Amino acid sequence: MSRCIPAALLLGVALHSHPAAADITVGLAGPITGSLSDRGSQMMLGARQAIADINAAGGLNGEMLNLLIEDDSCDPKQAIAAAEQLVNKGAVLVVGHYCNQASISASSVYSEAGVLLISPAATAPEFTDSRPSGLVFRIGPRGDKQALAVADVIKASSNSRQGTSDSGGVVIVTNGSSIDDANASILKAKLSVAPLEFRLDDSERNEWPTAFGIDGIGFWLSVRTSALSASA
Repeated sequence: MSRCIPAALLLGVALHSHPAAADITVGLAGPITGSLSDRGSQMMLGARQAIADINAAGGLNGEMLNLLIEDDSCDPKQAIAAAEQLVNKGAVLVVGHYCNQASISASSVYSEAGVLLISPAATAPEFTDSRPSGLVFRIGPRGDKQALAVADVIKASSNSRQGTSDSGGVVIVTNGSSIDDANASILKAKLSVAPLEFRLDDSERNEWPTAFGIDGIGFWLSVRTSALSASA
């Protein structure tokens, strides 16, 4: 049975399980560089503001929080190196990583060191299904659950008006990743129509890095040709 544990409680457990020190080290790992650096920038801004607010209020039980940031560029190998750096520098909690494969690859490093990992964006089911320890958590919803929810929305919309083709006016765009394909399969299985399908090639993925295939939700781009015609 899955359980939802408040982030504040997890933070308290992680920090109080280590001896008090002059500073409590919290790590942040994500795509500081690369095609998703805009997401990494958002992560840094949020983390820095949170740390500043906590420290301004007296810290945690009088201890100040110290933020360390490591770049993984959403690359699994670089994510492992970033995780090792944060562990070696004494992080007791890490917020990260952003991309699925980076999060999955790095999770073992943290688990072996007894460091709590909370990903704000990993949606791959295996991130928590195959977690190496009970110290690995996610905030973002699982991709397979998202696919089922999207199917419900599309079906409800389709029931409100007649489709214009055998596809029901539904188009699925994927980025070719295994996660995207798995989520698209779940979506198709629940729909009562056979959607049109398109896959972005490498040049298109590079042109629109933040529009498709982010954390396995490229299939979210679903449109109805009837709606497009009505708005044209």
